[in-house]
Amino acid sequence: MGRISMPQGKGSQLHNRRDYEKIGKAIPDNIQSYRTYQNVTIVDKDIRAAYKEIFGKVLQEYNKRQKRADRRIDDYYEHISKSKNGEKLFYEDVLQWGSMEDFRADPRLREKAKECLVEYAKTFEIRNPNLKLIGAYIHMDEASPHLHLDYIPIAKGYKTGLQIRNSLDKAMKQMGCKCQYKNVAFLSYKNVGKPTRLYDIFI
Repeated sequence: MGRISMPQGKGSQLHNRRDYEKIGKAIPDNIQSYRTYQNVTIVDKDIRAAYKEIFGKVLQEYNKRQKRADRRIDDYYEHISKSKNGEKLFYEDVLQWGSMEDFRADPRLREKAKECLVEYAKTFEIRNPNLKLIGAYIHMDEASPHLHLDYIPIAKGYKTGLQIRNSLDKAMKQMGCKCQYKNVAFLSYKNVGKPTRLYDIFI
């Protein structure tokens, strides 16, 4: 149970919220519906509302400084959605350790996994202050318990333009990363060790 993986996810709210039946879609075969009641939603924010909460004030200040109307940004969410600079509206990482064989061998580990994932999600922003969660979903209804983390990266301190922006690379660097990783997997040892009980329980 010592192997921890944290790949990037697709960021599907339909999948994370288990809203298939609400829109008339079939539930995927890998989802064990009889276990869905065990899933835990820790954070579930509307992304447009989150953008207004995070960037609304700095956007207003930026627009006030613009003398030319064509330089103003009416909606930062729409601005990022149309950006050609490589930004994404939000990013998703999926935290899991062990394999389906581990949980089959000892089903009791599922509840321990759930407990640790809850703790990890609730303290995620403390360890990663530049990554603002809009979604944190623990799925207990698949072969292995895992956590989907959806976040908006924020970088501060720009001297021109918006003072706070969506920028994953700069957000990571401001948190101490000197590499150009595209997810938070590089923080696994730093973030999974002392602040949580993942290693204490499984290693």
